[in-house]
Amino acid sequence: MACFSGHRFFQYWAHRIFHSHYFLWRFHSIHHSTENMDWLAGSRTHFIDIFFTRSMSYIPLYVLGFSTLTFHVYIVFIAIHAVLIHANTSINFGFLKYVITTPQYHHWHHCKEPEHYGKNFAVVFPFIDKLFGTYYLPGNEWPKGTGLIEASFPKGFLKQFVFPFVKNPFKNDLLPEERSER
Repeated sequence: MACFSGHRFFQYWAHRIFHSHYFLWRFHSIHHSTENMDWLAGSRTHFIDIFFTRSMSYIPLYVLGFSTLTFHVYIVFIAIHAVLIHANTSINFGFLKYVITTPQYHHWHHCKEPEHYGKNFAVVFPFIDKLFGTYYLPGNEWPKGTGLIEASFPKGFLKQFVFPFVKNPFKNDLLPEERSER
Protein backbone atom coordinates (compact mmCIF):
# COMPACT_ATOMS: atom_id res chain seq x y z
CA MET A 1 0.00 0.00 0.00
CA ALA A 2 2.86 2.40 0.80
CA CYS A 3 4.33 1.99 -2.70
CA PHE A 4 0.89 2.49 -4.25
CA SER A 5 0.42 5.66 -2.18
CA GLY A 6 3.91 6.88 -3.13
CA HIS A 7 3.04 6.40 -6.78
CA ARG A 8 -0.08 8.54 -6.19
CA PHE A 9 2.18 11.44 -5.15
CA PHE A 10 3.74 11.39 -8.62
CA GLN A 11 0.31 11.54 -10.22
CA TYR A 12 -0.81 14.32 -7.86
CA TRP A 13 2.17 16.49 -8.86
CA ALA A 14 1.77 15.70 -12.57
CA HIS A 15 -1.86 16.83 -12.33
CA ARG A 16 -0.96 19.93 -10.36
CA ILE A 17 1.79 20.89 -12.84
CA PHE A 18 -0.75 20.76 -15.68
CA HIS A 19 -2.85 23.26 -13.74
CA SER A 20 -0.01 25.62 -12.88
CA HIS A 21 2.14 25.66 -16.03
CA TYR A 22 0.86 28.13 -18.62
CA PHE A 23 1.53 26.00 -21.73
CA LEU A 24 0.53 22.63 -20.18
CA TRP A 25 -2.76 24.12 -18.93
CA ARG A 26 -3.75 24.64 -22.59
CA PHE A 27 -3.86 20.84 -22.98
CA HIS A 28 -5.44 19.99 -19.62
CA SER A 29 -8.07 22.73 -19.93
CA ILE A 30 -9.75 20.67 -22.66
CA HIS A 31 -10.63 18.15 -19.95
CA HIS A 32 -11.95 20.94 -17.72
CA SER A 33 -14.07 22.46 -20.46
CA THR A 34 -16.79 19.86 -19.83
CA GLU A 35 -19.82 21.83 -18.66
CA ASN A 36 -22.03 18.84 -17.90
CA MET A 37 -20.16 16.23 -15.94
CA ASP A 38 -21.01 12.66 -16.85
CA TRP A 39 -19.26 9.31 -16.92
CA LEU A 40 -17.56 10.16 -20.24
CA ALA A 41 -16.00 13.43 -19.03
CA GLY A 42 -12.88 11.54 -17.90
CA SER A 43 -12.29 10.49 -21.51
CA ARG A 44 -12.27 14.06 -22.81
CA THR A 45 -8.53 14.48 -22.44
CA HIS A 46 -5.82 15.67 -24.80
CA PHE A 47 -3.17 13.16 -25.87
CA ILE A 48 -0.34 15.31 -24.42
CA ASP A 49 -2.14 15.34 -21.06
CA ILE A 50 -2.68 11.57 -21.12
CA PHE A 51 0.91 10.81 -22.17
CA PHE A 52 2.52 12.99 -19.48
CA THR A 53 0.17 11.96 -16.66
CA ARG A 54 0.35 8.24 -17.49
CA SER A 55 4.14 8.45 -17.71
CA MET A 56 4.26 9.97 -14.24
CA SER A 57 2.12 7.04 -13.06
CA TYR A 58 3.65 4.10 -14.91
CA ILE A 59 7.36 4.93 -14.75
CA PRO A 60 7.53 4.80 -10.92
CA LEU A 61 5.67 1.45 -10.95
CA TYR A 62 8.12 0.12 -13.53
CA VAL A 63 11.22 1.46 -11.73
CA LEU A 64 10.00 -0.03 -8.44
CA GLY A 65 9.76 -3.44 -10.14
CA PHE A 66 6.01 -4.05 -10.04
CA SER A 67 4.78 -7.02 -12.07
CA THR A 68 2.86 -6.91 -15.33
CA LEU A 69 -0.21 -8.07 -13.41
CA THR A 70 0.05 -4.97 -11.20
CA PHE A 71 -0.01 -2.75 -14.32
CA HIS A 72 -3.07 -4.55 -15.66
CA VAL A 73 -4.95 -4.33 -12.36
CA TYR A 74 -3.99 -0.66 -12.02
CA ILE A 75 -5.23 0.17 -15.54
CA VAL A 76 -8.59 -1.54 -14.92
CA PHE A 77 -8.97 0.15 -11.52
CA ILE A 78 -8.07 3.63 -12.75
CA ALA A 79 -10.38 3.31 -15.79
CA ILE A 80 -13.36 2.33 -13.62
CA HIS A 81 -12.49 4.97 -11.03
CA ALA A 82 -12.23 7.71 -13.71
CA VAL A 83 -15.74 6.85 -14.89
CA LEU A 84 -17.00 6.95 -11.29
CA ILE A 85 -15.49 10.30 -10.24
CA HIS A 86 -16.78 12.07 -13.34
CA ALA A 87 -20.24 10.49 -13.13
CA ASN A 88 -23.31 12.68 -12.84
CA THR A 89 -24.50 11.17 -9.58
CA SER A 90 -25.24 12.55 -6.15
CA ILE A 91 -24.63 9.31 -4.27
CA ASN A 92 -23.37 10.01 -0.76
CA PHE A 93 -20.37 7.75 -0.15
CA GLY A 94 -20.43 8.34 3.62
CA PHE A 95 -17.06 7.99 5.33
CA LEU A 96 -15.54 6.60 2.09
CA LYS A 97 -15.48 10.14 0.65
CA TYR A 98 -12.64 10.87 3.08
CA VAL A 99 -10.69 7.75 2.05
CA ILE A 100 -11.04 7.67 -1.74
CA THR A 101 -11.98 10.35 -4.25
CA THR A 102 -15.67 10.37 -5.12
CA PRO A 103 -17.82 12.20 -7.68
CA GLN A 104 -18.59 15.00 -5.17
CA TYR A 105 -14.89 15.46 -4.38
CA HIS A 106 -13.83 15.52 -8.03
CA HIS A 107 -16.70 17.72 -9.17
CA TRP A 108 -15.31 20.41 -6.83
CA HIS A 109 -12.04 20.10 -8.76
CA HIS A 110 -14.00 20.84 -11.97
CA CYS A 111 -16.18 23.59 -10.49
CA LYS A 112 -16.86 26.74 -12.45
CA GLU A 113 -16.56 29.00 -9.39
CA PRO A 114 -13.10 30.69 -9.42
CA GLU A 115 -12.94 30.97 -5.62
CA HIS A 116 -12.61 27.16 -5.48
CA TYR A 117 -10.00 26.75 -8.24
CA GLY A 118 -6.78 24.97 -7.39
CA LYS A 119 -8.33 22.28 -5.20
CA ASN A 120 -8.59 18.47 -5.16
CA PHE A 121 -5.75 17.39 -7.46
CA ALA A 122 -5.49 13.91 -5.93
CA VAL A 123 -6.69 11.24 -8.31
CA VAL A 124 -7.42 8.48 -5.77
CA PHE A 125 -6.55 9.47 -2.19
CA PRO A 126 -7.84 12.79 -0.75
CA PHE A 127 -5.27 12.69 2.07
CA ILE A 128 -2.67 13.79 -0.51
CA ASP A 129 -4.57 17.04 -1.03
CA LYS A 130 -4.74 17.46 2.76
CA LEU A 131 -0.94 17.12 2.95
CA PHE A 132 -0.39 19.85 0.36
CA GLY A 133 -3.20 22.22 1.39
CA THR A 134 -5.37 21.70 -1.70
CA TYR A 135 -8.20 19.73 -0.06
CA TYR A 136 -11.76 21.05 -0.38
CA LEU A 137 -14.92 19.14 0.49
CA PRO A 138 -17.71 21.24 2.06
CA GLY A 139 -19.92 18.62 3.73
CA ASN A 140 -22.67 17.42 1.41
CA GLU A 141 -22.55 20.50 -0.82
CA TRP A 142 -21.90 20.25 -4.58
CA PRO A 143 -20.59 22.95 -6.94
CA LYS A 144 -23.17 25.06 -8.77
CA GLY A 145 -21.60 24.25 -12.13
CA THR A 146 -18.57 22.79 -13.89
CA GLY A 147 -16.51 23.96 -16.83
CA LEU A 148 -14.44 27.02 -17.62
CA ILE A 149 -15.81 30.55 -17.67
CA GLU A 150 -12.85 32.21 -19.35
CA ALA A 151 -12.18 29.87 -22.28
CA SER A 152 -13.56 28.79 -25.64
CA PHE A 153 -12.78 25.66 -27.61
CA PRO A 154 -13.63 24.50 -31.12
CA LYS A 155 -16.03 21.59 -31.60
CA GLY A 156 -14.67 18.24 -32.75
CA PHE A 157 -11.89 15.86 -31.75
CA LEU A 158 -9.33 16.86 -34.42
CA LYS A 159 -9.86 20.59 -33.90
CA GLN A 160 -9.43 20.21 -30.14
CA PHE A 161 -6.34 18.06 -30.68
CA VAL A 162 -4.59 20.77 -32.73
CA PHE A 163 -5.99 23.80 -30.89
CA PRO A 164 -3.65 23.93 -27.81
CA PHE A 165 -0.57 23.75 -30.08
CA VAL A 166 -1.57 26.81 -32.10
CA LYS A 167 -3.83 28.97 -29.94
CA ASN A 168 -4.45 29.76 -26.33
CA PRO A 169 -8.07 28.76 -25.50
CA PHE A 170 -8.43 31.66 -23.07
CA LYS A 171 -10.10 34.83 -24.21
CA ASN A 172 -7.90 37.81 -25.01
CA ASP A 173 -4.82 35.56 -24.69
CA LEU A 174 -4.35 36.75 -21.10
CA LEU A 175 -1.06 36.17 -19.33
CA PRO A 176 -1.16 33.55 -16.54
CA GLU A 177 -0.96 36.16 -13.77
CA GLU A 178 -4.00 37.93 -15.22
CA ARG A 179 -6.26 34.86 -14.99
CA SER A 180 -7.75 33.09 -12.03
CA GLU A 181 -5.60 30.31 -10.63
CA ARG A 182 -6.92 27.00 -11.85
